[in-house]
Amino acid sequence: MNKIIRDIVVMGKKAAPWYQAGGAPKPVGVYQAVNADSIETSYINLANPGVNDITTTAAPAFDPSIGWTFDGVAQFLKTGIVPAGGYSVIIRYSNYQVTPNYHFIFGSWMSGARVSEIGNLAGSGAVKYNNGGGLTDGASTFGSSGVLAVAGQIGYTAGASDAVNIPAWSGISTQDYYIGALNNNGSAAYFAPCNIQAVAIYNAVLTPAQVLAITNSMNALEYVFSPAAVVPVVNASSPLTTPTYDESGQAMHPGLVYVDAGWNGYKYWMCMTPLTGNNATVENPSVLASNDGDTWVVPDGLTNPVVAAVTSPDFNSDPDLLMSADGSTLYLYYRTTYESTDPDVSKCFVKSSTDGVTWSEATELFSTAKNLFSSPAVIYDGSQYVMWSVEPLASPRHIYRRTCATPDGIWSAAIKCWAINQPNVSLYDLWHIDVNLVGGVYQMFMMTCDKTTSGSNGRLYFAQSNDGINWTFDDNPILIPGISGAWDSDRIYRASGLPITGGYDLFYSAASYINSVYAWHTGRVTLLVT
Repeated sequence: MNKIIRDIVVMGKKAAPWYQAGGAPKPVGVYQAVNADSIETSYINLANPGVNDITTTAAPAFDPSIGWTFDGVAQFLKTGIVPAGGYSVIIRYSNYQVTPNYHFIFGSWMSGARVSEIGNLAGSGAVKYNNGGGLTDGASTFGSSGVLAVAGQIGYTAGASDAVNIPAWSGISTQDYYIGALNNNGSAAYFAPCNIQAVAIYNAVLTPAQVLAITNSMNALEYVFSPAAVVPVVNASSPLTTPTYDESGQAMHPGLVYVDAGWNGYKYWMCMTPLTGNNATVENPSVLASNDGDTWVVPDGLTNPVVAAVTSPDFNSDPDLLMSADGSTLYLYYRTTYESTDPDVSKCFVKSSTDGVTWSEATELFSTAKNLFSSPAVIYDGSQYVMWSVEPLASPRHIYRRTCATPDGIWSAAIKCWAINQPNVSLYDLWHIDVNLVGGVYQMFMMTCDKTTSGSNGRLYFAQSNDGINWTFDDNPILIPGISGAWDSDRIYRASGLPITGGYDLFYSAASYINSVYAWHTGRVTLLVT
């Protein structure tokens, strides 16, 4: 999806790759995280694939738009390249967090031998360079982002000389360069809290002109978002059997979590609500479990609904299920709408469970006007929890995004997202959503409906984003209502996708409307993403 573009063709002639700008020699190591297809691709030594590819025992987070994200605590990468006299290194980084501790964004140190490193000492502010026998202060402050280099006995910031007369090398080292930390005599130390986009290592001393040219080329590296293609699916021939507490079997608005190794006896966990005959008084979030995704049960000891009914005209709705980042706790998010108040209010709540059976009391996360919040979709993006929701009563409708450090903490204010090419915006409004983060790309299942309605003629679209804010939609829906008389013939509703190799294991809810009676169910299909 997001290819590393190694070469540029100009006037029919292949231009030099970024790491050989200005006539620089071929490096011994080149690693590019920004715009890489995957974290595995980012580990490949572009100068000599298969030789000195990156290895690690504590991988950073990865996002092709910003590169590697190092936590400053334990994460680092090993290059396998051992420095020697006359080496040069150049590195692009961002979001560096100055703390009262020592940090090195890369380096190698060996007692009694050679040292090569760039860092920041105890929040002192100055860039610290070493490419020989001792640290040397640069004239520049260690900024939050930039390009830094050492070439021979000179340190560079933003392509300009920043430190001269770095002490010369002595001895022989056996310790390779680490990225995101210092290789301190064979152990990772002085971890750097930052993003790193690209690194190039040379067994030659770059000239000032070459350092500047490579700096400019590194700064030009950018993420190119190329949405994946999807293949519309054939509707499920029949719905799943889903036990509900009201004994109707009519489960809708699914939210799925999958744990391959199993969690408390089951691999699949689903939240949903009944909506028997469109009766909102039974629309109370419930939980089911399965080991194959087809046969669903109420786990032993659990009594549904997990969320108790409220007094009409108030109602519960729109559940979503999330597994915590450490895999220990399920979180159930949902909306409660209070139409008994003036004005009407919608509140977002969360409940948690460490076994899927015993659930905590509800925690209120935030409150909004009724027309500003529906269908929460929550994920963990590697550094924070992110929630998307839809304003349900406006037209045209918008998606909103919030963030939080913890699943049940204080959420940020809502930021409006943009549906860049929403299909048929004059006819259809956005409605209910689900979001995943796959290979650094945010992917959304978005249900649309007839304008100003609450789901009429619902159909399902696939949208993608490189930042979680600006969304690109496929032109055509991936699911539309089934044929007359089918279980999903009236409308497609909220869907929840589980990423699998080559696409999604997709669970979607839908309704029929036969003899003036709505019947809601959930089906299962496979969606191909290429």
